[in-house]
Amino acid sequence: MTINLLDSIKSSSKIKNLLIIIIDNGSSNKETKKVNGFLEENSFSYKLYKTEKPLGFVKAINKGIDIILDLGIDYFFILNNDTIVTSYWDIKLLKTLKKKSVGIVGPMSSPEYWPSLQKAQKMINSKIEYFQIKDSLESFVSQLKEESNKSEKNTDFLEFFCVGIKTSLIKKIGKLDEAYNIGLFDDNDYCYRTIKAGYKIILRQDAYVHHYHRSTFTKNKFDYPKLLEENRQIFVKKHGFDAWINRKEKNHNLNII
Repeated sequence: MTINLLDSIKSSSKIKNLLIIIIDNGSSNKETKKVNGFLEENSFSYKLYKTEKPLGFVKAINKGIDIILDLGIDYFFILNNDTIVTSYWDIKLLKTLKKKSVGIVGPMSSPEYWPSLQKAQKMINSKIEYFQIKDSLESFVSQLKEESNKSEKNTDFLEFFCVGIKTSLIKKIGKLDEAYNIGLFDDNDYCYRTIKAGYKIILRQDAYVHHYHRSTFTKNKFDYPKLLEENRQIFVKKHGFDAWINRKEKNHNLNII
């Protein structure tokens, strides 16, 4: 999956001098060698940090943030390796992120309930290699633009499969809370802290990043419902309310991300 993501970044990204930071979260030496070879062959500017054992999503992201802070980078994107980006994703997200009031920005992804998009969605999911699905993805994005009334939407939550974050926010509120361990509700927590700090969270409705949901949980045979409930309780204990119920009461269209 990582190669597919890198292929899509190479094909679809428009920002010059994009630095790729990969946290190799417990992969086999064979997988690491394959990814490293691909990066070298395609002349990526990159840093690869290999962990001795799996850290889980939250600690892996925090390790990447440490590297970003050391490098003095102002803006960065978090991308799960089970994602595929589309044309101008980076330019659109960065344009919004550079606004002073914005702390986090994210794209649209997997709106399965839109009937007009289901055909393209099925085509995407039936293929494996990036270049087999590229045309379907770009067609998907074109349809998505037609469905969107405006490019930006204020929200109180974005899933962290793909988000842009400014480092000034990190310096103000800190990194992700590692109490959430391998992940789930860590993004709810960070979004809530972001809003409390006075920043906006923006959904960019004209940008699309495809996400193969829960692939890591499925691959590693984690008990997803159990982990979800455990981390949900961590959030409730920490903040005094249930993030899910709170979002439903506000009637946000958050199931599109």
